[in-house]
Amino acid sequence: MRESTITMSQACGGLVRYKSVVGLSPNTIHNYRYSFSKLLACFSDDPLFTAITEQQLVGFFAYLPGTAW
Repeated sequence: MRESTITMSQACGGLVRYKSVVGLSPNTIHNYRYSFSKLLACFSDDPLFTAITEQQLVGFFAYLPGTAW
């Protein structure tokens, strides 16, 4: 089986397009785009989606101010 060649920006863009097609509100789509722009800003390049580590994602969520989970 081949490793995926989808980049993080492609994965984020695909999810936004999918969520738009299934009928989420424009405000929700805006929030997805905003959140993904913050996520992508945490990387100096556009890494392969499969190369993102759990540690990197934990670091991203810790970076977000005022996030309550």
